[in-house]
Amino acid sequence: MIAYAKCLLLKMKYSTRYLAFILVIGFILRIGISFWSFEYRENTDVLRYKDWARISYLHSLKNTYTTDNLEFGTLANNQPPGSLYVISGMYQINLYSARILLKILHGAPGSIQWINGYLLNFYLRLPAMICDLIISFLIYLFIKKTKSHKAALSCMSLFLFNPVVLYNSSFWGQMDSINNAFFMSSLYFLSKKRLLLFFTTFFLSLYIKFSLIFMFPFILHYAWTLTYPKIKNYASSITISAFSVLALTLPFSRTPWLWLYELFIKNAGGEMQNITTFALNFWWFLYRPIIIIGKPFNNFEFSEILLIGSPLSQQTFLRLSLEIWGYLLFCIFSGILFYFLFKQNKKVFSHHIFLILSLVALSAFMFLPRMHERYMYPLFPLLAIYAGLEKKIQIYYYIFSFINIINLYLVWHPALPPLIPYILMTNATFQWSISGISIFCFLKLFYVGINYLKYEK
Repeated sequence: MIAYAKCLLLKMKYSTRYLAFILVIGFILRIGISFWSFEYRENTDVLRYKDWARISYLHSLKNTYTTDNLEFGTLANNQPPGSLYVISGMYQINLYSARILLKILHGAPGSIQWINGYLLNFYLRLPAMICDLIISFLIYLFIKKTKSHKAALSCMSLFLFNPVVLYNSSFWGQMDSINNAFFMSSLYFLSKKRLLLFFTTFFLSLYIKFSLIFMFPFILHYAWTLTYPKIKNYASSITISAFSVLALTLPFSRTPWLWLYELFIKNAGGEMQNITTFALNFWWFLYRPIIIIGKPFNNFEFSEILLIGSPLSQQTFLRLSLEIWGYLLFCIFSGILFYFLFKQNKKVFSHHIFLILSLVALSAFMFLPRMHERYMYPLFPLLAIYAGLEKKIQIYYYIFSFINIINLYLVWHPALPPLIPYILMTNATFQWSISGISIFCFLKLFYVGINYLKYEK
């Protein structure tokens, strides 16, 4: 086996070897972080995944959307079916793996603790960790088109080893990288003008998580610009892709279009109705709420948090709800970006689309209501690509990575001792200052980005 691996390495090109080496190191690092996280309290989101996976196995996929069979006291499934397919699939793999391991180790069911606990925790994180690698590889492909192999590896590493990405997927166990991997794949297929694959992967991104819906008008228009006048191909690709997603929904309903519509409308507001739900953004700077953190007496108590002072999104200001104000602000900033996208009107895929989409993602995080701390994630793969092509932008990539890892850690920190001094973590001025830096850097990057777009050749 070792001899075969050596032979395979020798046959690889010099550049491919380095690419494979970096990806392997990134994956090993993620495995190590994930097993480190198993020593601490599990996040309630991961407990929900376990509950939904168990219900889908014992009852049905559809039953996860009811409260009838909940075990851990969590909420019924509120995610699109794509997420459930991933979760239930990994649960099935976990069961098969456990049976094989028990036969090899001659253990009775339930007798080996790490199989009962760690193995499922690992499998639930595995798709997100793999998608981190897929996004990194796509970044490499985008950069390699116009830059050197070394530059492509460097930019890929910006994302692959970003603490935000590592913490989100490997330590926390969130699934943000999965829908973002499909989204980045859709951009790759768009650059190749493969419309059917483009629409399919984008719709699958929404089917897993609806968090990137605000990107839809931009890439819809961009796809039209790149492929016009092939109207028939454009229309047929959308139709086939949409019906493919609807077919995946048939196990849940015989009228999948109505079922999906009701699901998305029902859960559009999210669980928490605050104008900002732990996101250190414009609304945090404006209203100055605070995250209350448990005392560092033990891991469980230390990880407890409470949001105080964030107004409800339905609260009014000048006769309009804060929710409406959030949408208006987002529309103003994204409208400016759409103008420049419309103005380009080119038939060649331009790297400036990554700058536009980066600023759209950042505008959404800053202004849209009910934003969570993790919803800055789409910025990082997009900005990593543009920062690789325009090195002056890299400083913003580092700043937003620093801001967001602090934001993530304030919300989920089950391990002692604190990585940030406890007196700072619980300080309202510190949290408010981070949001202020975030707003300032957003406005600065937006100004710089508009100048790049204005003088694009």
